[in-house]
Amino acid sequence: MLFRRKPVEIEAVQWTGNMQPIIDLMGFDLPPFNGCALDGDQSLLFPNVLKKNGEKLDLFDWIVKLETGFVRYSHEDFSAMYEKAPDQPF
Repeated sequence: MLFRRKPVEIEAVQWTGNMQPIIDLMGFDLPPFNGCALDGDQSLLFPNVLKKNGEKLDLFDWIVKLETGFVRYSHEDFSAMYEKAPDQPF
């Protein structure tokens, strides 16, 4: 049997080293609050924030806002699962 993911629109931001889009999506300040920290290799650590795929956000990973919380996806996994919604800049 074959299955296809149902169409759904999500909010997401990509980690590019700029904190503001992540703060805007998540609705709270990051470092030094909530135990989040910026690692030396441009990784962002999220203890007890991300629900799936680990707590470390590497450069170009995506944070997806779902009804159940925030989920991290690698750029490759995100690109395989999602496409740009019509009329939205990527």
